[in-house]
Amino acid sequence: MLVFATFNFFNFEMGVVRASGLTVLDSFEGDIVILRSGKSISATADLQLYENDKIVTAKNGAAVIRFFDESVTRLAGNTTLLISNLEQSSRDSLRNHVEIDLLSGTLWSKAISLVESDSSFVVKVGNVYAYARQSVFNVEVFQNGSSEIGVFNHSLDIVTGKEVEKVVSGEKVIVGKAGVGRLKKIAEVER
Repeated sequence: MLVFATFNFFNFEMGVVRASGLTVLDSFEGDIVILRSGKSISATADLQLYENDKIVTAKNGAAVIRFFDESVTRLAGNTTLLISNLEQSSRDSLRNHVEIDLLSGTLWSKAISLVESDSSFVVKVGNVYAYARQSVFNVEVFQNGSSEIGVFNHSLDIVTGKEVEKVVSGEKVIVGKAGVGRLKKIAEVER
């Protein structure tokens, strides 16, 4: 007996995994505020976040943001973050671009799922840009306006004007008005 079968592969993409398409407030604790178009939005788990949303955590607050590409950012207490750009891949391009501005406080990020070479996850602090691809890193903004950027996995390109500094796993750097400081090893207790 011969059996013939026909399979329909229309609208089926093999080898390409697409994220959910949403950027959300994954979880939070303590007091946090979401500012959207000048109005305060009540924080709820899985609240969809958009470009130009500002997330503010109080001293007792913390928040986890899951981006459309499955990258994750955790905000410590006393942190303010602005979501500047959420450019998601389309049918014509697999380029993803996330850009967030850390206005104050501390964040930890794990950038993943950036398949294409022109995809990026960027954290901006003042005039400093930290470009990540498949990286785990921490950024802290100090009261004097300088920031400390530490890399725990892979590397970051730190861009200040025309200067580009590569910071690799196990290194941290202080960035201030004078530019990128000397690279230092991350101490075991900081890991």
